[in-house]
Amino acid sequence: MSTAHAPLTAADRAELKDSLVILRAENQVDLDKATETMNALNADHTAIDPALHEVAANAEYMIKDASAILALIDAALARLDSGDFGICTACGQPIPKARLELRPYIPTCVACTP
Repeated sequence: MSTAHAPLTAADRAELKDSLVILRAENQVDLDKATETMNALNADHTAIDPALHEVAANAEYMIKDASAILALIDAALARLDSGDFGICTACGQPIPKARLELRPYIPTCVACTP
C-alpha cells in the first residue's frame, strides 16, 4: 500500500477537520454576504433593474454555490464523526490524503467524481 492511500491517522483527521471548520466559516461568510446583497436588491426591487442584473446574478450564484459547499462540508464533518471520512462514498476505497487536503469536503475519489 502506498503512503498516498494509507489510512488517515488521528493527526491527519484533526488537521482535515480544522480545514473543514475554516472552509465552513469562509463559506458561511460568503453565503451571508450574498444573501444580504440579494435581500437588499429584492427589498427595493432593484434586482429587476437591468443595470444591476449582473450583481443580482452574481449574488444568486454565490448563494447557490456557498449553500452547496456548506452542505458538503457538513456531510464531511458528519463522516469524520462517524469514522467514514476518507472513504469514497461511491466505491468504498480510501481517498488519497492529497485529494482530501485539496478539497476535504468532496466525498468521492477522483475516479468516482463525475
